[in-house]
Amino acid sequence: MKDYEVPLKRKDGERLNVLVTATAVHDETGKVVTYRGISRDITTQRRLEKFNQAMETIIAERTMNLMAMKVADRVRNPATIIAWTSKKTMGKEIPEELQKSLSVIKDEGEKLEAIVREFQSTLESRRSLFVYEDVNDIVKNIVGIIEEEANRKGIRLVSEISEEILKMNMQRDLLQVAILHVIRNAMEATPSGGEITVQTHSENDKVIVVVSDTGSGIPEGDVEKIFDPFYSTKVHRYGMGLPLVKQIVSEHMGEISFESRPGGGSTFRMVFPARWT
Repeated sequence: MKDYEVPLKRKDGERLNVLVTATAVHDETGKVVTYRGISRDITTQRRLEKFNQAMETIIAERTMNLMAMKVADRVRNPATIIAWTSKKTMGKEIPEELQKSLSVIKDEGEKLEAIVREFQSTLESRRSLFVYEDVNDIVKNIVGIIEEEANRKGIRLVSEISEEILKMNMQRDLLQVAILHVIRNAMEATPSGGEITVQTHSENDKVIVVVSDTGSGIPEGDVEKIFDPFYSTKVHRYGMGLPLVKQIVSEHMGEISFESRPGGGSTFRMVFPARWT
């Protein structure tokens, strides 16, 4: 038996995933007298896989929503102008045939405006419910899951979690996506031997999450564009990572800012209100 996955439970109730490789040991007559094997704990690996699958589903949905909202926003203005201009022109002294054509253009422009409004209303109505939870739990969970990934890349992942409970209004899955994206961006920018620090603290009824790295920094020419949808300096990327992060932070009534210089690393700072009414 090779790499047979077995679910186990520790005495404290924690569930484990273990891969077992076992071989039968025979005596001189060929009878099985015992088994010899090796067990390998893959609990963290399975947690990471499940976490990534859940995050990918959320990211895919939210990315499509963000792209759709961007397209809808670009369509709405021309549609409004077309409908308004046609309606205004119809009031002038023009041939009847042209009046009919303008009427059709006006009607179709108004239909397009209505479609865009309905589409945006549908997307906005799908916003998740918020709960009042501790952001420290989210950060600890993310760090615990991706710490092994950082170790494999030779990056030291340091967490400085506030001893104070930092509760805020949040949609847990979405906030995990935002924080995970920022940390993974830092990991991509940081070479082996570098360091990433994740901090949480509070300031004046605000909850702060800070991610700093010792990576290559953001080129000056890209600084003004990193939150723009569809902009990316990475091959085969659609540039929705940081724009998606900014959208999620904004939905939590927060703000995201950063400091960076080429070769000097980057620091991203997410600031959230502890509670809103």
